[in-house]
Amino acid sequence: MGEASAGADSGAEPVVVVLADLFFASKVRATAGPAGVRVVVRSRPAGLVEILRAEGARLVVIDLELRSPDLLAVIREIRSQEDLAGVRLVGFASHMNRAAFEAAREAGVDRTVARSAFVRDLPALLASAAD
Repeated sequence: MGEASAGADSGAEPVVVVLADLFFASKVRATAGPAGVRVVVRSRPAGLVEILRAEGARLVVIDLELRSPDLLAVIREIRSQEDLAGVRLVGFASHMNRAAFEAAREAGVDRTVARSAFVRDLPALLASAAD
């Protein structure tokens, strides 16, 4: 799965979601629709900087357990770009994966949350992107 877009207003700034789990991606899309948020789903972080620039996204949600050797490098690249300084990065993983949380925060992720908290707070997170 490369890129897929779903949601309401195609002209609105989307939320970019980086995850490989198709079932979970559909859950994010289903939550985004009623919130009026457009979602762009990526299965890997490659090309993320270009997508953020092209789409004007201000929020990126990242599965920190994604099996991608360049995930942390892409996060660092986003943080090194002056024009992307306002992009919020939120990462989620199993509550047991403390190493993923620590590595993500060191790379520049703004907020890390357990997967269960992410699922619980997803409607509010998406609503904040619509504001």
